[in-house]
Amino acid sequence: MWRMMFTILLVTGILTMSTATTYANAPMTNTAPDDRDAIQKQIRELVVPLVAAHEITGAEIVAIRGHNLILHMSIGETKPFKPIDEKHPTIFEIGSITKTFTGLLLADMVLKNEVGIHDPVEKFLPPSAKVPSFEGRKITLEDLATHTSALPRIPDNLKPKNPLNPYADVTEDQIYDCLSRVTLSRSPGEKYEYSNLGMGLLGLALSKRAGSSYEDLIQTRILKPLRMANTTTNVATADKGRLSFPHDADGLVSSYWDIPVISGAGAIKSTINDMAIYLVANMFERPTPLEDIIKFAQRPRHDADLGMKIGLAWHIMKDGSTVWHNGGTGGFRSFIGFDSKRMTGVVVLSNSAGEVVDPIGVNILKMLVNEPMSPIIVKKEIILDSATLKKYVGAYTLAPGFILTVTLENGKLMAHATSQPKLMLHAKSKTEFFYRAVDAQVSFTVDKAGNAVRLVLHQNGRDMTAPKNK
Repeated sequence: MWRMMFTILLVTGILTMSTATTYANAPMTNTAPDDRDAIQKQIRELVVPLVAAHEITGAEIVAIRGHNLILHMSIGETKPFKPIDEKHPTIFEIGSITKTFTGLLLADMVLKNEVGIHDPVEKFLPPSAKVPSFEGRKITLEDLATHTSALPRIPDNLKPKNPLNPYADVTEDQIYDCLSRVTLSRSPGEKYEYSNLGMGLLGLALSKRAGSSYEDLIQTRILKPLRMANTTTNVATADKGRLSFPHDADGLVSSYWDIPVISGAGAIKSTINDMAIYLVANMFERPTPLEDIIKFAQRPRHDADLGMKIGLAWHIMKDGSTVWHNGGTGGFRSFIGFDSKRMTGVVVLSNSAGEVVDPIGVNILKMLVNEPMSPIIVKKEIILDSATLKKYVGAYTLAPGFILTVTLENGKLMAHATSQPKLMLHAKSKTEFFYRAVDAQVSFTVDKAGNAVRLVLHQNGRDMTAPKNK
């Protein structure tokens, strides 16, 4: 998933439904299976509590089975006090689902003999770009598309002017500078390790080879053939009013992400209507001009994590037929998954950076084939008064040079680790708190007057005690 790697702590309503919508180019009928109402009810029961618990702010969901649109649900808000409007499709950042489009571009250029899948990426970059190798083994286009390049997850020289929009000012020279300083610890093609840098480099190399921008490539080779008219990396000025407001994991309005140089890693914005078209095309529901390249991109090529395989960006579950990808930016989360053998699929687009979108998508896929769902744990928050919260304010030393500073801002408890973003703490009890932005908890030890004397950070199975500084 496209996300910023926080070294902090050791290292995102109103319900409307449309059940008769038929998307352009999507071979879906309005004649539903007998159990469609039951599935819709299950999905509502799954998602509505997550909105009520502020786990997500707003979302649009499409579920497909066979030739039937089982559900198009709009839930929550994309702008303050403004419900999602299906008549004027809302635009979402889809984050790392962009990588599947980059995989399709590679497939298209391979099948057209414009590149070879085993070509070294350096072949398509300027001579000034020094791409690392390992004992003579060079990084190939396939290595980048399968996350086996051995490159780091993100560039190590990011110094954004705006930390909430971290890739906006990244330059090509900056990417090449990063590559020149990377020392590979293993041979490319040996091991799966997710890399936004790698997939962004792939999109850049393909653009160089074609002599075209990434935007022009996806428009001419993917979006126009599929008639996805509302999908782009650059939202036109006239359409910016349709952009959903982004929200961080705490439900606060966040920032959009601009990714002009390594666009292939996560720059695409789209609507639920367009993503339904993309879903159907990838499920082979009907012949499309892209059928051959879609099949080529979905072919398993390498082992991935948790027993999965990976194609050209697409992750393939152990069953061999369930294919998926997710995405996330500073204010959005997305999920697309499908099973071509059982002809089921789902897309979830959310304008919240919370972590519940993946479980929503996975559970809907299970519903569609009548498999038991996995419970989604909702973190319940209680409200504490400012007088109580004020007693926890202070600086706590987790390690030499690494301090967690707790502040009270507008009645909310905030935690700011050294050189890391400020994140909100949510009360589980009078002394126990949790984060929504990361999977971690904080508990305070207090004296007889209720003033904190230390905290314990719980994350990744570790408990780190930090005394409060005098």
